[in-house]
Amino acid sequence: MNSISRSDLHKHFSPCSNELFFTRNDVTDPRSGDLVHRAGEAIDPNIRNVSIWGYPDDEGIANNRGRGGARFAPDVIRKAFYKFTPPREWLKSLRFFDHGNLNIENHGLDERHRLALSMAESEAKSSPISISLGGGHDYGYPDVRGWLNAQSTRSSAKPIVVNFDAHLDVRPLGPGGLIHSGTPFYRLLESQGAPFDFFEIGIQPHCHSFHHLDFVSNKGGIVISVDDFLTPDAVDQKLSLAQWRDRPVFISFDMDVFSSAVAPGCSQSFASGLMPADIWRLFQKIFAISIPSALGIYEASPTLDFDDQTSKLAAIVAFNFLRLAARHPLHSQTQASLGSPQAGVPS
Repeated sequence: MNSISRSDLHKHFSPCSNELFFTRNDVTDPRSGDLVHRAGEAIDPNIRNVSIWGYPDDEGIANNRGRGGARFAPDVIRKAFYKFTPPREWLKSLRFFDHGNLNIENHGLDERHRLALSMAESEAKSSPISISLGGGHDYGYPDVRGWLNAQSTRSSAKPIVVNFDAHLDVRPLGPGGLIHSGTPFYRLLESQGAPFDFFEIGIQPHCHSFHHLDFVSNKGGIVISVDDFLTPDAVDQKLSLAQWRDRPVFISFDMDVFSSAVAPGCSQSFASGLMPADIWRLFQKIFAISIPSALGIYEASPTLDFDDQTSKLAAIVAFNFLRLAARHPLHSQTQASLGSPQAGVPS
């Protein structure tokens, strides 16, 4: 894709309804929706801006013969997230720049991925923290590739990519180069670029072929299965967290890593997945030593859900990611060091 200016790039995204940015209009009961930057508001250079955008697109899931519904997730996740009560430190340290959702009507899936890659790279360069909301996990490739492209301007440390998932998602492209939701990390591991370390966490043994497992291993990836969570210290030994110190991290989060008991609304979901406490413990360990700066959340499907349970859990994933990021002593880049962000949502 040819170089595209940031202002032109944002023209490919449609603003969210202001109704999603919940507020009680009560200074004693602030909500996350109160922290969304509004057009015309002054930009505080000493506050960390969090860029948020969505992909209302599940064509990649359909291409992989999966069940649809993830196209509705970005706004359902937002609805839950912006109602959450923010921690005290967010009020003085974070502002949300919500850029809305990618317009999918006028572009094929390949072009949508190129726009997503440009968006991820642009936001990684201009904001210290970014969160993207899928949509199908095929968007994991442009999100991670764009983030990796930006790291040369942000850090000299070797980046780390972590995929929380029941599946390895290293299937080759389909006939004619067809992109689908099983391809993101095949595309990533086959792509050219600066080296990075790669971890897959929560993989379930009935969800991958041994050919795909061999592919990840041959590419130097580390696979941590649900079975490893049964053995004390097995996860820590495979992660080797001492080697992560002060390194930038992208977390790609497929909601089917969770047990269907807590996340039933996914294209594929199994009772044998992880529980939230398993994830929160790992988040705390990862943040204790490294610098996670980007999170992609994928594959929540509201049409397959009960009472938006899975989308609400996706919102909690984002909330806990940001809760740790806001307290992170190494997350010191503010807007003063990154330049001016794009204007906020309409008031």
